[in-house]
Amino acid sequence: MPRLFSSRSLRPLLLWPLVGLMLACASGTPRERSAAPTAVAPVSEDALRQRAEEAYAARDWASAERDYLALAKAVPGDGQALFKLGNLYTRTGRLPEAATAYAEATRRDPGLTRAWHNLGVVQLRLARASLGRAAEGNDATEAATGARARGLVEGIDLLLSPGAP
Repeated sequence: MPRLFSSRSLRPLLLWPLVGLMLACASGTPRERSAAPTAVAPVSEDALRQRAEEAYAARDWASAERDYLALAKAVPGDGQALFKLGNLYTRTGRLPEAATAYAEATRRDPGLTRAWHNLGVVQLRLARASLGRAAEGNDATEAATGARARGLVEGIDLLLSPGAP
């Protein structure tokens, strides 16, 4: 069956809206106009990174997410913040967001091997979920598709099993 779209051609279409949404969420909700503005001292990149790492280590996912998103916005060339954000999303079961964060981390730092690896693993897990649904089908006209999906699920399970190469 010919492929209509390659993963490379779809990446920009899927990546940028999600990254924009993540960065927009990091900025919080706008304040009411009647509220008096408060002075907030700027936080250095190092202090923000340390705060994010401490929140991550404490499993304070909301604070860690906020700080990693702020760091990613403040330092556009930083792939590490998005890598850690991808790890956070993976740990909290937010696989589509994790894939987006890892993909952006690899765009910012193409040499970040761990981000490439984690992106591949998350993509396999997402594919496994889709194929698992296809394998559940009982429609006789779709029997070949279901059988192929089951085979692919088995292959992915082998790839994701502990001790796999």
